[in-house]
Amino acid sequence: MYGLILVLVSGLNFQCLSGTQRVISADSRGLPTLTMIIPSLNIGWKRYSADSVGYIEDTTYEGVSRLANELWLGMGFSWRYYETSIAAPIRNDLWSGKFGRDVNAHMSTSLGDVFLNNKFSYPFRIFSFPGAGGVILRYSFPVAPGDWDPADQAKDTSSIGISYNGGVWRLLSYGSNSTYIGSLLTYVPLDLFAFTFNIGFGSNRNGDPTDNTLEWGFSVDVRTGNYEPFIEYYSTSFVSDNYHRHGNAPAYWSVGLRTESEGGAGVFFGLDFWQRGREGSLDNLAKPDFWLPSWTPDWSIWGGISYAYTHRLKESRPATGIVWGTVFDKSTNQPIKALVSLPEARINRQPTDDAGVFRVEGVPEGKVTLVVEAPGRELYTESIVVAKDQVTYKNVFLSPQAGSAGVQSKGVIAGKVVDKQTGEPLSATIEFVDPILPPTATDPSTGLFKVPNVDVGLYTISIKAVGYRTSVEVVAVKPGEPAVKDISLIREGQSSEGAVSDEKSRATAAAFVSMAQDKASEGDYDEALRYLDIAGVWDPDNPQVKELYDRYRAEAETYRTQKSLERGIGFYNDGRYLDALVEFDKAMKADPKSEDARKWYEMAFNALVEQGSGGKSSVSGYLSQGAALYAGGDVEGAIAMWNKALEIDPNNKAAREYISKAQNKKQLDAKALIAEGKDLMSKGQYAAALSRFNQALKLEPANAEAAAGKEDAQAKIKQLAREKLNEGKELYNLQKYDEAEEKLRAALKLDPSLSEANAYLSKISEARSASKPKFSEDELNALYLKGVEAYVKEDYETAVYYWTKVLEMDPNHSKAKKNLARAKQKMGE
Repeated sequence: MYGLILVLVSGLNFQCLSGTQRVISADSRGLPTLTMIIPSLNIGWKRYSADSVGYIEDTTYEGVSRLANELWLGMGFSWRYYETSIAAPIRNDLWSGKFGRDVNAHMSTSLGDVFLNNKFSYPFRIFSFPGAGGVILRYSFPVAPGDWDPADQAKDTSSIGISYNGGVWRLLSYGSNSTYIGSLLTYVPLDLFAFTFNIGFGSNRNGDPTDNTLEWGFSVDVRTGNYEPFIEYYSTSFVSDNYHRHGNAPAYWSVGLRTESEGGAGVFFGLDFWQRGREGSLDNLAKPDFWLPSWTPDWSIWGGISYAYTHRLKESRPATGIVWGTVFDKSTNQPIKALVSLPEARINRQPTDDAGVFRVEGVPEGKVTLVVEAPGRELYTESIVVAKDQVTYKNVFLSPQAGSAGVQSKGVIAGKVVDKQTGEPLSATIEFVDPILPPTATDPSTGLFKVPNVDVGLYTISIKAVGYRTSVEVVAVKPGEPAVKDISLIREGQSSEGAVSDEKSRATAAAFVSMAQDKASEGDYDEALRYLDIAGVWDPDNPQVKELYDRYRAEAETYRTQKSLERGIGFYNDGRYLDALVEFDKAMKADPKSEDARKWYEMAFNALVEQGSGGKSSVSGYLSQGAALYAGGDVEGAIAMWNKALEIDPNNKAAREYISKAQNKKQLDAKALIAEGKDLMSKGQYAAALSRFNQALKLEPANAEAAAGKEDAQAKIKQLAREKLNEGKELYNLQKYDEAEEKLRAALKLDPSLSEANAYLSKISEARSASKPKFSEDELNALYLKGVEAYVKEDYETAVYYWTKVLEMDPNHSKAKKNLARAKQKMGE
């Protein structure tokens, strides 16, 4: 219920009640709150008409202008559904004159009546939006009875209201005990526009029915957070003035603005306009009996300073215990200094002593998360159980961070290419299929080649020489060791034992399995699974491949969940709740059954929303929707939600911070994609580069660098496609249809608009149909290898094409059958 009340709270009016200027809001501040008006100043101006006759004999007020003020002071208190205040004005002249000269027509300084207010309200909800209804009871009385004269001006002959002690301002109070009772209603649709209505009855001079009034008014204020503009109308009507003793009662239009800081200090100011005046009663004071509830100038400007102090009740603390332990280096078993965090206990990176010892008191009873970190060590997280008034001992052993010991991560690929039959060195080209690197060539005189400074891992290479069959090989690069690969090529037309023997397939698959195991031990499960996938292509019947693949996929889920949790907890401890939310979302996706991931996600989510909602449920809703979208990777959707939050609360710091962070993420992501695109361009991977530039432009459509990169990549692709087309045409003329077809299909993949490539493919099909040659085992295996090479490049469409051709030639080719199904699965068929 308190949360509902807090959402409704408005600023203070001039009588130190929740409301606008005169209209009183039905809502309440909920928690115990002391309020003060220190002070509110109302300055009014009036120019008298020609027929105004003064009470002072032979005095005419035609052309007289007047400035006068009311200075209100007040104090109030609210708690839950009740609000009370006491307020009183001090009034005096500021200036009066006629055509630049002073006249004998001033109003003396005087205190008005003292007002005591009591408000009772109760909140409700209609269509999920908050509101409140209530009643107001007001009692007023003069500061002093009888002839009390605060200005010591008894019978001031120089003031308007000569026969009244204190001047005319004394008359402007009710001059007698008075009461008022009214009903209040406030409704806040969208938690933004507050509509308030007041209506009530007042006996402005107890015992005199001619002074009874009906008062009503309404206001609309926009609750955007710290700044709240409003407009109000308030009217007073005499209901029993049968003797016409009074002139028209006033009606007011007011516009204004209030602001209140988080600390409670605030200001409010605005402008009043009078709908109708009191000419007959105020300006002609000759009648001995009249009543003036307030002065009615033509307009007035007002402003004030307010302060609200809210006392928040202390929450009972849960039962607690102590966590005590020592941090060690796992490799040396020596104690080390570290930082210890317990988020549930709000302990963030508390340092251990020099001996690695930590002791944390006041840890809530139950299951908590212990987080320990140290430079060069892996982040440590563990759930521990803390018992009430007990010490939980926990020693922590931190593992060295991967790569922190200066392990070399580069190697060398070297080898020699020779003729298999003669052993003579060959002039050949070595192309890197996966990972893709710039091609290199052998020394024609020695057949040697060398590629230095390559990353550790497996490399699939394609070795080509004029007049020789292409060979596909796998090279394993290890840290600091040269990977030597000697390759023997077979001349075209020569018979062989088969381009792809079972022995070679098994050996190649074993190399990928070994590297996959190494990658898994390092925690790089994505790369391990990729290697196993390629191993399965080389040796589809290997049961170890499938067993390891299933095992590593399960381990990958657990590993990803743990790593995302560790990163998220680190962000959470730093107060970076948005970044933490992203990591916890990843953890839940990796392992939907993880209770820890869900718990931390909810903690980060609630902390993020609480950080920025400012008590407004609609703002909270948009912040939470944006956070969920951001965590799921929809940055644009998140920005849209946070912008909606800013429409409601333009000064919401959290929403602005989140939008800035999201925009910065877009910029950084676009920058990274552009850098990746440029790197791919330098390696000749134009299609992949084009994809990166397009992704960058999707993030930042106006990014000139990405647009230029895209244009360059498209030009290079068209140029490369044309080169492939020309090569295919030359090979066709040499009747090398297989090689020609490969080049022509590569050209079409780069540029599907090349109709000439399609025409030559049709010619190749016609030529093959006419000759119907008998395919040799070597040619069959060559096509199979082309499928393997395409699969390793993740060009599954091309792999499907070659393996389909293999099956057309040999329907019983078991490897082609299994790998064709694998490739189609990758394509989503």
